[in-house]
Amino acid sequence: MAGDWIKVRCDLHTHPKVLAVVRKLSADCPHTCTVVGGLHYIWVQFDTHSTDGVLDGYSLEAFDKMIGITGFSQAIVDIGWLKVLPNGLQMPEFDTHNGKGGKRRAENTKGRRVSRASAECPQSDRTNCGPEKRREEKSSKSPHTPQGGAEGVAAVAGGAEAQVPVKKHASIRVAGSEHFEAFWARWPSSNRRDKPRALRWWTKLELDAPGRGEGVLNSLAVWKRCDRWNEDGGRFVPKPYTWLRERAFMQSPTSPTRTVRTA
Repeated sequence: MAGDWIKVRCDLHTHPKVLAVVRKLSADCPHTCTVVGGLHYIWVQFDTHSTDGVLDGYSLEAFDKMIGITGFSQAIVDIGWLKVLPNGLQMPEFDTHNGKGGKRRAENTKGRRVSRASAECPQSDRTNCGPEKRREEKSSKSPHTPQGGAEGVAAVAGGAEAQVPVKKHASIRVAGSEHFEAFWARWPSSNRRDKPRALRWWTKLELDAPGRGEGVLNSLAVWKRCDRWNEDGGRFVPKPYTWLRERAFMQSPTSPTRTVRTA
């Protein structure tokens, strides 16, 4: 007596054993739906009146009379889904699919499936915005790379190599291609933030393709000399991923006249 529901396979109507029963009882049972209905009745009796898969006092004839098809129960015995005992009937593998244990396992499986789905799509990300916006919002929750740069990557500044300092509390280790690391190291330190996000846009735009990485670096050198980026101590310098996302490297600043120190 395990409750008011039982497990039923979605493809039960096309199960080979169900079709075998239909062929055996073709005269009195021409449809698979009739067999599925009879099976449901038998399984419900076991689930309702048994705790161990045995129904004392039941017989094949009693089931046939309840279902209304002579020979139905014997056909279920023939396919191995019912067994005759000296004093009753037995349902093989009862504990696997029925009873408290079977139902508890089914509930646990369902709970794990729901948990996995929730983990892949947190409630905070279930909005009406597009997939690109959701990816950006999710990535923005990651800890930022400390202002000051790439982890031990050599920065090319005026033809000389210099090590960009790494803060001890850095919690993200992100490594990109040689061109991306050079791009990251050359970005003005006043707004060098969110390296993982910048790397994602760099990869998405395929900027490691032949000739493209050098073009981005050359464009960045021009932008770093423009007046707007050098006003008010670099207050108008965008974040690296924003500059990449808007394809600014394919454009030219209005007045690249002022020269600044390479970051």
